[in-house]
Amino acid sequence: MKINIGIAQISAKGDKDLNIKNISEMTRNLAKKGADIIVYPEMWNCPYNHKYFKKFAENKYETSYNTMKNLAKELGVYIVGGSIPIKFGEKIYNESFVFNRQGEEIYNYKKLHMFDVKFKNGREFKESNSVEFGDKLGVFNTEFGKMGIGICYDLRFPEMFKYMKDLGAEIFFVPGNFTIETGSYHWELLLRSRAVDFQSFLIGASVARDEDLSKNSYAHSIVADPMGDVLLNLGTDQCERVIEIDLEKIKSTEEKLPIDKSREVVGKIINL
Repeated sequence: MKINIGIAQISAKGDKDLNIKNISEMTRNLAKKGADIIVYPEMWNCPYNHKYFKKFAENKYETSYNTMKNLAKELGVYIVGGSIPIKFGEKIYNESFVFNRQGEEIYNYKKLHMFDVKFKNGREFKESNSVEFGDKLGVFNTEFGKMGIGICYDLRFPEMFKYMKDLGAEIFFVPGNFTIETGSYHWELLLRSRAVDFQSFLIGASVARDEDLSKNSYAHSIVADPMGDVLLNLGTDQCERVIEIDLEKIKSTEEKLPIDKSREVVGKIINL
């Protein structure tokens, strides 16, 4: 089975209305090019900055959510809505929503692992200062099979992807916004590693880099296949692209490298 995946590598500006306008145009372009599933980056409507998380955060059924919902219904496509800052009382979550071809929400996921790091120059960034941890993990169903989502920093935790794989996921979407410093080392490496680990397709959708508020974004949205080959790398500029993936590649890879059978040996040892 073949699927057309569309990636909207948008530059997140300091004007939320402009971001919504741009993502709408990109989504329509991707649908015209035949995309079945369209994926957005992490915080596509919001620069990756504590100040903007709070400034741009919405209640669930407001403008950004409704834009995704209405586009999915209008265009008859699945939308994996990257993530947006969502208010829940006094809390803010980094949350992703998935909509089917009828514009119905079929899944939501709140980022589990917060990007709390120290850089080489001593600079710190603590996402947890303004964003709450999520508390659930699952998969969602489509006519193409089961799929899962991890947001950005989640990519570093293979046990999370193992759990989704055990639930039947064969495609993983990773909306992200790696920094240039961390991304140049690990973005492609981790996407390819998770693809090889779980013999699945990894779709890493990143924010584009610009000279404004996204100047530190690594960008480089990537699609990796079950052998770890990079099928697409979008570079740094704002752009949209559709790529066809063939799910038969999963079956053929599992036949060549029966990793899951080997995992059973380790599982028996651990359970003893």
